[in-house]
Amino acid sequence: MEHAKSEIELEGGIFQAARLTDVFLLGPFMLWFAARSEMPDWARLVLAVSGAMTMAFNLRNYVLVDRVRLQGEDCRETLMRLT
Repeated sequence: MEHAKSEIELEGGIFQAARLTDVFLLGPFMLWFAARSEMPDWARLVLAVSGAMTMAFNLRNYVLVDRVRLQGEDCRETLMRLT
């Protein structure tokens, strides 16, 4: 299926790099900050859960996009079904 040039290519390299940044930098930083900061327990819990979910969600999407792309298919429809 051909896509208009104005549409965003969700499987592009910049999106994959952003997903990996979330997995290896943002998520771990959120977990580290939750463990070390002096916030109320509820706020630390929200931050820790958000960090873990950020890592899991973006790792799952990275693997999915990479797998679909290796099969030579367009991952747009697959990602749209998941969101």
